[in-house]
Parts: sequence; structure tokens; C-alpha cells
Amino acid sequence: MSQIKKQSKCNLLHTIIDHTSSVDSVKFHPYIPVIATACFDNTSLIYQVDSNGNNTTLIGNLNRHTGSVTCVAFHPQLLFIATGSYDKTVNLWHMSNDGRNQTLVTSFKDHNRVINSVNFHPTLPILVTGSDDKSIKLFKCSPIMSECFLIYSLDGHPDYTDLTGGHTSRVSCVIFHPFLPIFVSSGDDKLIKLWHLSEDNSSAFFIDNILGNPQGVSSLAFHPTQNLLASSSTIVKIWKLDSNGNPLYHKGDLVGHEYSITCVVFHSLLSILITSSLDYTIKIWNSNTLQCLETIDAHISYVTSIDIHPNLPIFASSSSDSTVKFWHCKWLSMNWHRERSLMTGDLTFKLVKRLLMSSNVRNDLSHMSLILNPSRKLYPMNADKHLLPKAEFITESMRLFESIEFIKLNDLSGECEKIHDKLQSLKKLQILLNKENKIKELQLTNLWIKKLEKRILQCSK
Repeated sequence: MSQIKKQSKCNLLHTIIDHTSSVDSVKFHPYIPVIATACFDNTSLIYQVDSNGNNTTLIGNLNRHTGSVTCVAFHPQLLFIATGSYDKTVNLWHMSNDGRNQTLVTSFKDHNRVINSVNFHPTLPILVTGSDDKSIKLFKCSPIMSECFLIYSLDGHPDYTDLTGGHTSRVSCVIFHPFLPIFVSSGDDKLIKLWHLSEDNSSAFFIDNILGNPQGVSSLAFHPTQNLLASSSTIVKIWKLDSNGNPLYHKGDLVGHEYSITCVVFHSLLSILITSSLDYTIKIWNSNTLQCLETIDAHISYVTSIDIHPNLPIFASSSSDSTVKFWHCKWLSMNWHRERSLMTGDLTFKLVKRLLMSSNVRNDLSHMSLILNPSRKLYPMNADKHLLPKAEFITESMRLFESIEFIKLNDLSGECEKIHDKLQSLKKLQILLNKENKIKELQLTNLWIKKLEKRILQCSK
């Protein structure tokens, strides 16, 4: 009997064919409906994306580089774009409020080889770059971003035995942590290096090395709301970090691509991770179970980059076939997950929390409540009364949601170090709840603190 092929949950919406060479990077703006590309035809194109993601309109051409554009980044809060290139320069552009107009503000050339990565600090006017010259450079821009100054350089290190210095080969990627004062870098020397910004943000110092992927590390990604770091080569390794950004343990690997993985991206609200590869495919993964959910034969050549839309259940992919493609994907739809989970009763506490963090309900948290049973299943509010627990968890603050990331109602077994980490997170939550005078939540939090303290006592025996 022939097997029935599972129906794909990701469908092609739209293809951009304006570039004449390999498209190396693609980035959605975090809140303006635009997308930027970086291409080997020496251009970075800006497109306006319609409300459904079905169509795009070309609104800008950042064509001031004299070499291939390798990378592009939007500032998460300010109206600026950075592009890096084979011409060894970084160009900084200002955008209008709707993204339709772009003006070159400044250009600087502090690297002596191709720039592989540019990334903005999540809040400050600070830019970090990584290059084939083995160096990482920090730039601080003026308040109106009219000029940028080199403030610190982490130069390549010639001594392969001294692992506390810079990289000993090309720097492939460098990214800031979304909410901690750290950034990480990767390279062909197979190392992931963690760096901490100084208190005045004028320099950086070495924190630790993570021995990355054996073939060298091609890309990095932080989870937007959790302390998770992903690194890729032919496989993806996922690392758990502590509250200060120090590596705790290796969570697991994503194995399935035939050739090198070019990009990895976490979904900000769902337990979904997407990878692109030189094997022409894109894979959708469950970032909790580390299982591959779907494989897409996406392009007719290397898939060079991917990015997830900040609000819609779509993602974009770029390729050396000169195209950018937009995909609608049910795996990225919170409504689809919610309906599926309410029918099966298998929605986890963590997913519920992220659903409530989504923009469409963020302003209505005071009217919402989570009803959970001990096996971490969610039931509709009209469920049978015997299914409901005694505790009703009501919360209003996004900061509190972030703090309760480590509460797992039926998952207190495991290493003592992990339990200690959960306990510290709960104690931080306890302080916040005291300040906001949230009695019910504080009682529940205190209960969990007592449970974890008992577990730690058992560990010490």
C-alpha cells in the first residue's frame, strides 16, 4: 500500500525576481511593513509588504556599495538600516517613518576584508560588525546617527592555544543578545565566543568560549524571549544560557540537512525554529522536542537566508538563484496552534504564555486568565469543573510573563543546576509580584519556591 504524503503546511505566496545575482540576506523590519535584501549585484533593495504578505512593492534601492552586499540589518527601535559589503565598508541609512524614503547618513571603512555580519544593539545606537579579517568591531553612533565612531576592536588572535582572545579565522556572524548586555561571535575556528559590554558601553570583555560545530560555525541566533542560543554548520546546536548569559548546557542538536546550514531563526512566540541550507531546502523544527516538522524544497539553488515576519504567519527566504520568496506557514500561525491545541488539550504552559504575549491580546491581559491542570493541559473555560485546578493564574505584566519562563508544572525532575536556575527565576518573580501587590500570583509563586527548595535539599543529600 502506498503511503499518503502529508499535506504541506507551508505554501508559496510570492516571489521577488528583481535581483540579477545571488541574494545573500533578507530581513523584515520589526514594526514597519518593509523587508530589505542584500545582494551580490551590489544593491540592497527595500520592499513594502502588504497586510497579508501576498505582494511587495519596490520602494528603495540602496546602491552605494562598490562590491557585493553581504548583510543587512534594521535597528530594532530606531529608523536606521546598516549594510555590509565586499568593498569593506558599512553604510548607514536613515528611513522615513513609513520606510518609503532612505537616505545615506554615513559610510565607514574600518575592516580590511569583506564584512560578513552587521547587527544593531537592541536599544542603543551601537553597531557590531564581523569580518574575514578575523576581527569584531564596535561602533557608537551619534544621537541622531549622523556619524559613527569605532569604539572598540576585538582583533583576530594568532595564538591558537589562547582561547580568551579574538577569533583565529574569519568571523562569520556576530549578534547582540535581545535583552542582556552581551553579544556572541562565531567563525571558521569552530568557536562561539561570548562577550560582555562594559558598563559605559565603550568596550567589551571576554566571557567564555563554546566549542561550536566541528565544521566551523556559519550562523547564530538568540531566542527573542528565552535564554537560548542556536549555532549552525551542517547541524544546529542549541545552548541554554543562564540569566547572565553564561552557557549552562547543550540542549540538543537538529540533524537533517545534507549540506551546510546558512541561517537559523527562532519564532518569538511559538516553539518553532526555521533553518535554511545549501541543500536547497528549508526545514521547520519544534524547538522544544527538536523534531523536524516539515521540509520545503524551496529554491533551485542555495538557500542563503531566512527571516520570520514579526506579526504574520509568513517567512521570507533568499537564494543564490537571485530570488526572494514569501511563504505562508501554518506552523507560524498562533490561531492555528490555539485551535489545534484546544481541540486536543495538549497546549503547554509555555505556549499559552507566548500566545498571551502576542500583540493582539497584549492590551487585554487584565481580562484574561490561564486555567491549567497538573499535566499542563489547557482546557476551554467552559470545561468540566473537575478538570480545573484550585489555582487560577492571572497576570497583567509582560515583565512578569518573562520572569515565569521557567515554571513548568510537571517538570521538576532533572539536574540540580537546572532546578537552582528555576528557583532563582522564581525569586526574581517573587520580588516583582510583591512590588505590584499581586496576592494570588504571589501565593502560587511562593508555593513553587518551597517545592523547588525541597528538591534542592534532596539534591544536596
